[in-house]
Amino acid sequence: MRFTALLVDIAFLFPPIILLSRQFSRNTSTLLLLVFLIKPDSILIDHGHFQYNSLILGLILFAFYCLLNSKFYLTCFFFTLALHSKQMSSYYALAFFAGLLGSTFQFYHNKTKVLVECIKYALIVFLVSLAIWLPWLGNW
Repeated sequence: MRFTALLVDIAFLFPPIILLSRQFSRNTSTLLLLVFLIKPDSILIDHGHFQYNSLILGLILFAFYCLLNSKFYLTCFFFTLALHSKQMSSYYALAFFAGLLGSTFQFYHNKTKVLVECIKYALIVFLVSLAIWLPWLGNW
């Protein structure tokens, strides 16, 4: 079981940390990689008790990376996955909502475009949620 927690780290947590660290200078990037990749709290708690917190942290970091790089639809996708993985990610919901809503202000002169973008974000969240819950929706 501890090996599966380590696999989740490798597959979901390490890639967004590496992507985010590349956006800083070389010295800061190396320090950031060392701090995040050698986390004693994660190794002792998550791997010891088979909690897959690295999954949601990785998905949230992917969403944050996409938000920083103006990939707003992917931000909705990854954050919705994180939200359905563990409810603990709902603590970040307001920040992501504000970031996505703030991204629509580039269209502030066109209210219809703002509304269309917000509807697109809501549709992505709805479709991802529907795809996740579809296996259980058939058994009413």
